[in-house]
Amino acid sequence: PNKELIPQQTLMELLVQGLDDKSVFRYGSGECQDCGCWYGVSISDSKVVTIDWGVDLMYEAAFNEEEDLPQIGGSIYLHWIPDSVTSFNIAHMKLSGTIDTSLLPSCLLRFHVSDNKFSGEFITKGLPRSIENVDVDVNALFGNLDLTEIPASVRCFFAARNHFCGNLDFTSLPSGLKILSLNGNSFCGDISLQFLPASIEFLTLEDNKFDQETLILSADLPRLHVIRIDPESFFDIHDTAGSKYVKVSASGTKTELK
Repeated sequence: PNKELIPQQTLMELLVQGLDDKSVFRYGSGECQDCGCWYGVSISDSKVVTIDWGVDLMYEAAFNEEEDLPQIGGSIYLHWIPDSVTSFNIAHMKLSGTIDTSLLPSCLLRFHVSDNKFSGEFITKGLPRSIENVDVDVNALFGNLDLTEIPASVRCFFAARNHFCGNLDFTSLPSGLKILSLNGNSFCGDISLQFLPASIEFLTLEDNKFDQETLILSADLPRLHVIRIDPESFFDIHDTAGSKYVKVSASGTKTELK
């Protein structure tokens, strides 16, 4: 759809038409409120720039009692997000749908949809070129995940606990990437971490299907804090300078290395 020809009010109403709870967007008469008055929506120059309906699990009880917050459940049609939106957060809303990355707003900087019921493929090549934070943790997304097509602007990328599979290529990650969360999927094959960006601080790879004798990491990782892996997946772990990585803590069968 050509969203530029559709009023923003209409786009917002189309965006939420599948939510189980739409009462928070309407007056008692049933008429829809102006979207600028909706909870979590910020307007600038008559354009929607922020949509924040994410549930803070620490305050979920209070959330469920608050009348002006949309309750969880239903479906959502992400292709109706107004093109002016730079931040979109529906974390923990338990909403179903699909994610066509090519239809997300080109100016989008933050995309947080963790702990929902999104299914289908997630095509990294279609992501907005300026996006910085991507969080699709805990959904039902499947297929291959092409790390080489993650936009250069991305700083944090969360895709844990989905149904992704196939091989992973770590050779072309964004130079400023700090967090990469890929645990709890079905990734397999041999991996090499020799070309991780020097900016990386946190990497999770546990609960996948890797099985190889040697895992080699870059020796130039000055900011690296933790890598989480399944210890049984790799017999030997060392960096390109020959230094072995040592276990610093363990929780169950998961090992943290640094």
